[in-house]
Amino acid sequence: MHRFLLRTQKSKPLERWLRGQVKIGRQTTSFSTQHYVTPSEVQEHDAIVIGGGVAGASALYHLSKLGARNPLLLEQNEVTSGTTWHSAGLLWRLRPHDFEVALMAYTQLLASSILEEETGLSPGWRNNGGLFLASTPQRLDEYRRMAHLSSYFGIPSEILTPQQAKERFPILDFSQQVGVMYSPFDGTIEPSGLVSAFIAAAKKRGAKVREKTAVKGLILEPSTMGRKRIKGVITESGEIRAKRVLNCGGVWANHIAGFAGVSLPLEGLQHAYVVSDRIEGAENLPNVRDHDGSVYVKSQGSGSLALGGYEPLPIRLPWYPADPPDTFAFGLFDLDWDHFERHFSIHRRLIPKLEECGIRSTVCGPESFTPDHRALLGELAEVEGFYVSAGYNSAGIMQAGLGEQVARQMLDLPLTNCVHPFDVNRFDPRLTKNREWVMDRAVEAYALNYNVAWPHDQHLAGRGTLWTPFRKQIESDGDLNQRVVWGDVLGRERPEWYRQNSSAVAGLGTQAHNEAIAEDYVLREYSKNEIDGGLVALACRQRAALFDQSALGKIRVTGPESVLLEAFEMMCASHVAKRERGASVYTVLCDQHGRVQSELTIHKNREDPNEIYVVTNSSSRFHDLHVLRSRLGEWSALSVEDLTDQKTALALMGPNAMSLLAKLLESGTPEEDLSFKHFPYGTNQRITLKSDRGNKIECRALRISYVGESGLELHFDNEFAEELWQTIVKEGRNFGLNLAGARALESLALEAGNRHFNVDLRQAVDSPHESSLGFLCKLKDDDPDFIGKSSILDMKKSGGPTRKLFTFASEEKMKDPNQKGSSGRTRILVGDLIYRDETAVGYVSRASFGWGVDKVVATGFIQVKANESVSGLQKSQFRIVTPFASVPVSLHARPVYDPSRKKLKGE
Repeated sequence: MHRFLLRTQKSKPLERWLRGQVKIGRQTTSFSTQHYVTPSEVQEHDAIVIGGGVAGASALYHLSKLGARNPLLLEQNEVTSGTTWHSAGLLWRLRPHDFEVALMAYTQLLASSILEEETGLSPGWRNNGGLFLASTPQRLDEYRRMAHLSSYFGIPSEILTPQQAKERFPILDFSQQVGVMYSPFDGTIEPSGLVSAFIAAAKKRGAKVREKTAVKGLILEPSTMGRKRIKGVITESGEIRAKRVLNCGGVWANHIAGFAGVSLPLEGLQHAYVVSDRIEGAENLPNVRDHDGSVYVKSQGSGSLALGGYEPLPIRLPWYPADPPDTFAFGLFDLDWDHFERHFSIHRRLIPKLEECGIRSTVCGPESFTPDHRALLGELAEVEGFYVSAGYNSAGIMQAGLGEQVARQMLDLPLTNCVHPFDVNRFDPRLTKNREWVMDRAVEAYALNYNVAWPHDQHLAGRGTLWTPFRKQIESDGDLNQRVVWGDVLGRERPEWYRQNSSAVAGLGTQAHNEAIAEDYVLREYSKNEIDGGLVALACRQRAALFDQSALGKIRVTGPESVLLEAFEMMCASHVAKRERGASVYTVLCDQHGRVQSELTIHKNREDPNEIYVVTNSSSRFHDLHVLRSRLGEWSALSVEDLTDQKTALALMGPNAMSLLAKLLESGTPEEDLSFKHFPYGTNQRITLKSDRGNKIECRALRISYVGESGLELHFDNEFAEELWQTIVKEGRNFGLNLAGARALESLALEAGNRHFNVDLRQAVDSPHESSLGFLCKLKDDDPDFIGKSSILDMKKSGGPTRKLFTFASEEKMKDPNQKGSSGRTRILVGDLIYRDETAVGYVSRASFGWGVDKVVATGFIQVKANESVSGLQKSQFRIVTPFASVPVSLHARPVYDPSRKKLKGE
């Protein structure tokens, strides 16, 4: 049996949600050295964890709890050294994203009850609540949205007037606040106490800890597909063997990754806070976040206050990116008071008593930050068995629950939360090795940590590093009276949208570009940018639109046809082998638990049966490449080649698209070759186009569509990018062609019922049936096996999913999406709640105005009964409730645009 078909014993998920009022634990207890393993003991382990901070301690605890045999933690100094020991330990329960809400809920549960129940040691949890200050109406709207989503998870909160907030924090001046959000279950965790409890619980299950043991190297051997495989670590005491090694090195994580020749996108920065002398009236107060001032206040309980924040220009660690000194274990930097004054002046304005108060101590320590302010988690693509849990952006304590997810990854167990946003492989390797880009992005992420989470928010730092090959033509094509506004996806530029009837060039860094981005800073209604993007979407439905698809992942897999088909049949949930040569197959790859790992299209080569061409989502390109190499490595006769930077792609879509392309066919090629009869939907073939320069350009043409319109996706060599773009645009003037960006693409795809990976098809969390993609799976008794099939069948036998993804459309049409006033014109955003009759049954995962159907369209997972039919669901009344309005919606199991897909099939 193939190793991916082996069943893994399922473990009962830990309780996710609150258990009522938590209790304050006993005083924390530290360990003595007699509890730790000596070098002469066991030298082979199921897993090795490098780093004894909170990330490493949490991982060790969860590894031992989930069944790892004698996992070992190595710490070069003492546990908690480096960053953990000086952390402020704040925990904020209300977050803008569902996976973060669930993560904070689990961390709080660990700190407030689970660990103390298991060990008798208190992690130092103090439930003193939290206040979120809003000095602008927009900030208060953001808080309302966070509270709205969190209420679905049973997390209470309350919007207070400044006068009501004054009762909870009497010494704070609320005169400049328009409102305050109160979160009663926020609190603080004592970092050393948390680590001690994690380690004590892990040791009870056989885990070992070795302090004063620095890792000096890694034991590596060649693996498949040009990768390496880890076999253990090298210390001063000798080699220690393990097939799984986890790098929790914090600021030292890049140093450890360097032993494997890998560069992590981490930047070392100083982060500071000060602790005041005792202030009268400051006892037992809630913590405070002033997002608009970018500062926080932590109540110490005894009348002192810890005061910190995130300044616009943080100070870099003096040694970074060189290896940090081994002796800097419990060290701190001298506080630069001139630098810190920016924060302290805001603190004094908020709490006037600070003007008369002294400072007891200062804390300025090292922290590691990432380019997008999210941690790095998971197995490195370059080294099999080498995992990372690092880059916690000064939030390692409140994200301690991520230790469970990385432990599950290491042990091939099903995940209990979505961690794809933390994927260690999400960035282009060219960017992770670009120290200037990493530094610029990390500094920006630090400085904007407390910014409003606007829809479509864009980075401004580190822009213009990786470009589309169509850049020159896109920026110069004024013939169509459209001007591009560039967007960024993980460091790569793409057309975000096109300003209509505009002659102003919005180049990166220009005032025009920054002003265009700023127009997105609205929460209640649609921005002008949404309307610009929508007009292009409507042009695609009515005439034709050209999309730059150069960022799509383009991967070629080659080998003997029989081996190719065997491998892809095993990997893919859909039929591959029995499909004809030239077939294009939309499919998913599942893990052994029946959860989706990747979403891709498989294109069987009509001309060369020994090749399969794979196209992946641009935002998951490196993840998907890692999955393919990991799985196809089982077949030594196969090779995998990433062609993304050698090939480019254009999508020409709309009712006029094929007529336009027919004009570009090589001389002598009949136009009927592009007809549905000769080139049906769901197939691919090679075609040759003639450019206006007279050159022949060979393209791999894919008759598929993400936007729900007829057309072709053209893949061809980069060297012809400018030439073919120019040719299509020139001829396109005769067919009503418009240039289209990512905004239009998203709106069109949502109408067409197509999924967005890791948004409404989340990696390692959702099953195909939960995402309404069960029709893709070959589940008949006589169908070939595929990875995850047995688990999916078990789910079906148990009654099917109890949560499922559906599409929802507003019931009234809206000709002007920017018009305010009626419930139908309320903007729906991710996180808004979906009600079935009078009960909240889910929340929105995607939403956009659907120009082709003239309605707001959204998707979301909702709770369903076992084997409940769609017709049964549609008998209920559904509405999407925002913090500001309630919108009646209809539930759809099929696309709201062209539900029978007749346009795509030419029927």
